[in-house]
Amino acid sequence: MFRITLDIEQHYNTLLENNQGYLRALAFLQYPIYCIHATILDSTPDELEILDKAILDLVKDNPTDANSISTILGVSKRAIENRIIKLENEELVENGKSITTKGRLFITEGSEKRYSRKDIDIYLDGTNNRPVSKNLAWYYSSHFISEEYYNFFTKDDGQVIIQRPFAPDLVHEPISEEKIKTSIESLNEDQKSRFGIPIGLEKIESMSYTLLTLPLLVSLSDDGKPVKQITNGLSLSGENEPITKIKKILEAKIQGLLVQLNPSKNHGPTIGTNWFEADNNDFGNNRLFYITEDEFKEFIEIEYSLTGLENENIICDKNELVLVITKKLLDRTRDKKSIIINLLRGRDYISRNPLHGVWKLFITFKTTDVLVQEICELYALCKEYDFSPPLEEVLTMKNNMKGNFRKNLIDLELNGILEKIDMKLFMNDPSEA
Repeated sequence: MFRITLDIEQHYNTLLENNQGYLRALAFLQYPIYCIHATILDSTPDELEILDKAILDLVKDNPTDANSISTILGVSKRAIENRIIKLENEELVENGKSITTKGRLFITEGSEKRYSRKDIDIYLDGTNNRPVSKNLAWYYSSHFISEEYYNFFTKDDGQVIIQRPFAPDLVHEPISEEKIKTSIESLNEDQKSRFGIPIGLEKIESMSYTLLTLPLLVSLSDDGKPVKQITNGLSLSGENEPITKIKKILEAKIQGLLVQLNPSKNHGPTIGTNWFEADNNDFGNNRLFYITEDEFKEFIEIEYSLTGLENENIICDKNELVLVITKKLLDRTRDKKSIIINLLRGRDYISRNPLHGVWKLFITFKTTDVLVQEICELYALCKEYDFSPPLEEVLTMKNNMKGNFRKNLIDLELNGILEKIDMKLFMNDPSEA
C-alpha cells in the first residue's frame, strides 16, 4: 500500500528558492495504471549459461548424475539439480543425466536461442495503454493502489465499514488484448530495456490485468499568480523524473484545478476540489481557491475550536487563506500555545485523508496586535534558549511588556520559567544571608 513520503517543509522551501511562490495546498490525484500479468516466451541470455554448458560437456559422452556433476564442478547439488530441470524443460537433457541431439547442437554451434517460459508484470499508462518507464514500474509499483484493496473499520456501535481506496480520477482506457500483445512484442531491445521488459521477450502466450492507480500530488502555490504543478509525493524531495510523461498529460487540466469547501451536514465544510469540472479557462487559471468568507469562517471555527470569529479575523483571498489573530481572539482560544507557534512560523497546514481531494491546506497566520506580538516575542526568546532562558532577559522583557506577563507564561505552558522567576523575586537566597 502506498505511503506519501514527500518532505513538506523541504518542498515548501524549494518552491520559494525556485521563485514559484508560497505553497498554499497539496491536492491528491489517482492516475490510472494497468498491471498486465503476462506469461511470456523469453530468449534473454541466461546468466548461468556457462554453468549449463559445463553440465552438458560432462554428460555429452557418458550419462552423469547430479551428485557427480556437483563434485566435479564444485557447485552445490541443489544448484545443479535446478539447472538440470531447466535443461530438461528446454529439451537439452533427458532423464536428468543424458544429453539430447538438441543439446549437442547447442554446445557445438551455440547459435540456437534458448527459450524459457516466465510470468512477469508489465505496467501500462492507463490513459493510452503504453508502457510506463522502468523507474516508475520498478521503484513505485509497491505504492500503486489496486482495485482489489479493501480496508475494514469497526465503528463504536460495532458496525463494520468497508473502505475501498481505489478511486481513479481519470478513466482507464479500455484494453484490447491483441493490440497490447502486438505493441509489446514489436518493441525493440532498447525500448524493452527502457520499460523494464525482458529484452528477449518473443511472445506473450497469455495475459490478464489488474486496474491500478498511481498516487500523485498537485502542488498549488502563489508567487503573485497561481502556480499549479504535478509533484511526486512518493519521493522525499518530490523528484519528478519518473513521472515526466504523466506530468505532460495532466499539465493543461490541472491549470483549472481549484480548492473549495463543500457543505457537509454533520461536520461542517469539507475540503475538496473541482477536479471533475476543472478545465483550462480564465476563471480557474487565475486563482487557487473558490471559497466564500462565510464558508472559510465556519471551517476555521470548527477546525481550531474558535468561537465568535469576526470578519477582521479572516482574509479569504483567491490565492491565500489568512487567519488574523487579535488578543481578543487569542483569549477565546483553548490552545493558545499552538496559535503562537503558528504565528511565529507564519502558517499552519490542515491535513485530510490523502486518498481524495486535498491532502494539505495551508493557512497563513498573521497579527498586528501589539499584545499578541509580545507573547510571540516571549515564546521566541524561551525557545531560543531551549526553554531555559537567562532570567535577566526574561525579566527585562517583563518590565517592557504591556500585557499580563504571568498570564502569558501560563497560556504558553511555561510554568517552569514562571516558577524560577517567582523564586528569584520572592524567595531569599540562603547564600546571600
